[in-house]
Amino acid sequence: MNESLRPPPSRPESEISLEEILSESDFVPLLKVQAQPMQRLLHLLQETDPGSWSKKHYFRLVDQAQSLESYLDDYGARSNRTTAYLVEIVASLRGFGLSAYSLEHLRTRIDRYGLAEGAGKDFQEDLESTLVFLRKSLAGLIEAFVAESGRMGIENGETPMNAGQLEEAPVHHHLPANLDEAEVVQEKQKIAEVASCFIDAADQFGAMEVRKLTGLPEMQSYVKERCSEETARALESVIHNLESTYDTYIKNTPVDTSDKNLPLLRGYVAVVLHLMEFVTHQVHFYVRHENDVRDEGSKTKIAALVDKTAVLDRVVNFGLHHADRFMRFGRTVAEAILSSYTNIKTIRLSLPDDVKLHARPASLIVSVVVHYGTPVELEVEGKRCNAASIMQVMITAGTHPHAQKLVFHGDERPLRDLEVLFKGGLGEKGLGELQEQLSYLKD
Repeated sequence: MNESLRPPPSRPESEISLEEILSESDFVPLLKVQAQPMQRLLHLLQETDPGSWSKKHYFRLVDQAQSLESYLDDYGARSNRTTAYLVEIVASLRGFGLSAYSLEHLRTRIDRYGLAEGAGKDFQEDLESTLVFLRKSLAGLIEAFVAESGRMGIENGETPMNAGQLEEAPVHHHLPANLDEAEVVQEKQKIAEVASCFIDAADQFGAMEVRKLTGLPEMQSYVKERCSEETARALESVIHNLESTYDTYIKNTPVDTSDKNLPLLRGYVAVVLHLMEFVTHQVHFYVRHENDVRDEGSKTKIAALVDKTAVLDRVVNFGLHHADRFMRFGRTVAEAILSSYTNIKTIRLSLPDDVKLHARPASLIVSVVVHYGTPVELEVEGKRCNAASIMQVMITAGTHPHAQKLVFHGDERPLRDLEVLFKGGLGEKGLGELQEQLSYLKD
């Protein structure tokens, strides 16, 4: 039998390793095939005026970069000297593609949100200049990818992708994220909840003390202390949840079309969401290439392709500046909505003689307020706190341990249930003794 055709000797299963080293020379032919769609797309982008790049181009770029990055990660390419730089180029293409997609989507829809006039000329100019920066950065990264492909021997020399093959991003359908929500009692309650959550989010932006900065050290310090990647992602998530809640319970309802403030608030939510998507992607890029890239050579090369000072400038002086500005505009609308869909009252309640405001009754008070999602303040001996925060309630109660008289200010619906809760002894005799009106506290 021809020795070259002889099958390899079988090995016992116990001797077969699940991890084996693959040489760079064996990996290159595999990567050459995998990178072909990306190369064809990048050639198309190089032949197209960057000013004409659209959401279709950015969507396909993100899709291809994500696929190739995942493939490279499967082979541990980030930790290999031959492939580490290519991985960083691909990851950067994905991040800048996502940033450009968010802003291009915003640019094409700002009129539909009904905010074009309120946005102001300075916003429009900042948006356009930021898109120019993103396109320039992408063009440099594309050129670097093509050059690195040639150096590694994976350039296919394929013809560019046909522009007609580009597709619009698909609409993602998903069920409402309502696992932790009680059934909606009524439409007005959900509207008031959205408005209240918007005001809370505006307060979070306010706590960041957003301001325009010029010097690099100032911007570096601000991002590190006030807008880390974790902070940016958390704010983006808050705004995304607001949009999801609005679209689930309010969008396209009769009240949505009859109250002009509601779609206006939805527009502010959408604009801030796209701006925070941009901020998150750019902060991720900056932090990653400041701290997380182990290969100094790759870090230096990426720094030559993308001006990291410009990244920080766009994060602080464009993304955060305008997101904070739109949140302040939207807060006025949210406050008007809240006053229209809530009936603010004040009630005075007394703790039963044998009850102290310790953790269990305090948690029930908070649960009532959270259930309705509208602002309620607890006042003890003249000191006020947010009745939806267990920490604030416990601190306020602990400051006045002997106080028996409590005052609540807020929407009449949670206040009505708080009256029932107090009459029932704040659950100290067991939740089973509470009235059916408070059944949601028993779940």
